[in-house]
Amino acid sequence: MEKEVERRKKKTEFAITAVLIILAVICLTVMTVGSNQSIASIPIKESFNGEYSLDGGQWRPLNEEAISELSALDGELTVRVHFDYEAEQGTRLNFYLNHIGYRISVNGELCMESTMMEIGFLNDMCGSRWENIFSPGITPEDEVEITLVNPHRYGNESAYRDFLDTLYIGPDYDGFMSGYMKQFGQPLRMAGLIAIIAAIMLMGAAAAAAVSHLPASTSIFRYGVMTFFAGGYTMLDTVDVSFVSSKIVFNTYGKGLCIMLFAVLVCMCVSERLTGARQKTAKTAAYMGAAAVCIMIFISLSGISAIYDMYLPWTVMQATLSMIMIFCCIGQIREADKKDRYFIISFILLHSALLLDLAGIGASIYSHFTVTKIVFAILFILHAGAMAKNIIVNYKTAYRAEILEKELEESRISIMLSQIQPHFIYNTLGTIHHFCMNSPEKAAELVDDFSMYLRGNFSELDNREPIPVSREMDHVKHYVNIEKVRFPDIEIDFSLNSEDFMLPALSVQPLVENAIKHGLMGLEKGGRVEISTYETEKAYCVCVKDNGVGFDVSAVHDGRKHVGIQNTERRIEAMCGGNLKVESIVGKGTTALISIPKEDVK
Repeated sequence: MEKEVERRKKKTEFAITAVLIILAVICLTVMTVGSNQSIASIPIKESFNGEYSLDGGQWRPLNEEAISELSALDGELTVRVHFDYEAEQGTRLNFYLNHIGYRISVNGELCMESTMMEIGFLNDMCGSRWENIFSPGITPEDEVEITLVNPHRYGNESAYRDFLDTLYIGPDYDGFMSGYMKQFGQPLRMAGLIAIIAAIMLMGAAAAAAVSHLPASTSIFRYGVMTFFAGGYTMLDTVDVSFVSSKIVFNTYGKGLCIMLFAVLVCMCVSERLTGARQKTAKTAAYMGAAAVCIMIFISLSGISAIYDMYLPWTVMQATLSMIMIFCCIGQIREADKKDRYFIISFILLHSALLLDLAGIGASIYSHFTVTKIVFAILFILHAGAMAKNIIVNYKTAYRAEILEKELEESRISIMLSQIQPHFIYNTLGTIHHFCMNSPEKAAELVDDFSMYLRGNFSELDNREPIPVSREMDHVKHYVNIEKVRFPDIEIDFSLNSEDFMLPALSVQPLVENAIKHGLMGLEKGGRVEISTYETEKAYCVCVKDNGVGFDVSAVHDGRKHVGIQNTERRIEAMCGGNLKVESIVGKGTTALISIPKEDVK
């Protein structure tokens, strides 16, 4: 019984709560919809109807279609309109000025006009900025006359549309419009800041590389500067009220110079990835572009013309440069290696984006060079990811190299021990003893060869770098002289046609030892070993060839190869990037070939 009462109580509480929530929602909806309050929690975009005139010409109806076709390059604009929403006295009329001056009158009485209406484009108030005036109290019955003047010849074709599309009504406090517009400017500002931080890191890395005399320092620095200007333009190209600087001229000139210098740096980065005639063409074009921008800056500094008014010649020039760069890159793709091809395609995309933006694709009051920003951001993320991946790979490579270094250290001892085997020492000493009794002069020569042979093996314990091939051949000759004394009927021939390279110590001697011990010793008598060096277009080669008994090559893959040969293979690969290839035919002999790529020769 008690459980049933408790269950009913919970159902009642749930029903009451649900009714309260429903009533609250209905109340909020009805009151909000039915309210006549003109000041909302966000700016109200003013709409209007009326007529307009360009340069004192005939009056035409003003509607959305007409506004979309207005051009700030067609002369002075005057509109006579009636607001659809009341702007009560004391509220603010907010609007965006894109390098234009304005005059606003209500029922024939002047409310506000900008200084640009009198001074002209060289005054400090020229630029992209938000402006506001206090409403004298404007009702839908009042006639509002707005005059807009554009002092520029190019660069702000959309300025009149920007003004009419951003006429907002807001309350009387400064942070209102700023808070509302921050949603449009803050993401770009943060993206620009991230790019600038990354650029500073790249330029720091370039400085470190330059100190270390690394060849990539110039390229890294150039990419860093390019990223810096991209970040700078992204930060400055915002429409929120809180610009980077309170100086309008700083925002205006900073944005213009950043995009111009960014485009120059993109051209310069392209040229370093090209080769031959394409590289020469791209470099010439890039230098000409840089010179043109320098001239424009000097003209601006001289006061002849504002940088903003030189956007038309710059646009024509940059469009031409971008097309040249794209054609050069397309011609280079097939000849480029995988790494360069990746960069070349990236630059094709960047220049294509610049062309689209120069044509006005995607431009709005909230963002200019939108396509370039998007493409650059995507490429920036991809390249950053690739760089992070390379760091991980390099770390793993360094770790493996450290392990390999330890293994090579151990292998040096193994080589020495494998080469100086007890039976070889005993046999050599026995031969020396024999000659001491019968031919002291030969004994002395054999002692010299044996001591030099031992010295060469012991020195390997402290040798961690490749040695000249001539030095390795001297060691081989000492070993061969000992074996020829013990086995007078064998023939050893040297044909050294190339000695201008290096290889790991004790890398040839084990091959000669195998040729004698496992090749010639299987013959009834005699035998021949040919030791030669030569070079091909891509590699230096050492060949050890014998006419001994040979062996079945497939049988050596059972994991029981001579430790000296195993270590030789590993050291040639690790220290010189080369390889050891062994071929043999049973009954005819064996050939061992060391190949060391020329680009990896130390």
